[in-house]
Amino acid sequence: MEAHTQPYTETELAEVHRAVVKAITERDPEAFSLLYEPDGALIYNGTVIAGREAIRATFNDWLNHGFCEQQVKVHALLSSGDIAIECGTAVGVFKGAVDTVSTSKYTIVHRRQPSGKWLMVWDAWAPAASD
Repeated sequence: MEAHTQPYTETELAEVHRAVVKAITERDPEAFSLLYEPDGALIYNGTVIAGREAIRATFNDWLNHGFCEQQVKVHALLSSGDIAIECGTAVGVFKGAVDTVSTSKYTIVHRRQPSGKWLMVWDAWAPAASD
């Protein structure tokens, strides 16, 4: 098997961000969950949601609560070998009787799979402090 030596690129990361937006727009929890390793984890405000099935269910719950838009600003992308770390700020919009905008800081660990595809391993979010 050929070893992968190329770092995770900003272009590859942008493809993942587009896939997240598409999953939100198309209301597709399955597509969202497939961006993670099978035993990957979404960690929100200290709560660990482990495995694709749990991630799928959580994302579906967010959609049912009006999650309709997300914008991210990447502050750093570090990559070495088969691991990449992304840090940034995300703004999520939830539509409902009263629209809600949620701003979070996040750190995501991505890992290159044997196929060469990058998937999320740990996706940790915490509400951002008010300015």
